[in-house]
Amino acid sequence: YPLASEGSRRALSFEVLPNDRPHRHTEMEFSVSASDGLACFLEVRQLLQKDFPDVVWPVEYRLLREDPIWMSNAFERDTVTISVHQDVKLDESEYYAACERIFRSFGGRPHWGKVNYFDGQDFEQAYPKWADWWAARDRLDPDGVFLNEYLRSIRP
Repeated sequence: YPLASEGSRRALSFEVLPNDRPHRHTEMEFSVSASDGLACFLEVRQLLQKDFPDVVWPVEYRLLREDPIWMSNAFERDTVTISVHQDVKLDESEYYAACERIFRSFGGRPHWGKVNYFDGQDFEQAYPKWADWWAARDRLDPDGVFLNEYLRSIRP
């Protein structure tokens, strides 16, 4: 999966990205408006070339249609997702923080299951239905059975 000696590949994702990923890695994925996707990607690419030339993992770029789901990365906007990766044995914090600054500058929304440095206020700005979602969540689970430490930490 790392691309070190293979270089660049462009094609449909199923043709270039294996489903079997034997190399353990961490991942950060943000979604930006489709109209900003290419510009955001090019900034991430420039960051890699200039400041992180030793990163050998691919940068993934996918398109998503807008949807009506409140907490979806594609809520009410056609979206591009951009994912960056790093080997689990390597410290990704500086690399990911630099990428996140770029994603934030394009109004990026983080993937819920991947590395991000957002706090509750950041999520509220990124997700228009944040407060509505929490109100619905609290009605459906008034005792907080389905809350975990992470969700408690970003709760409004």
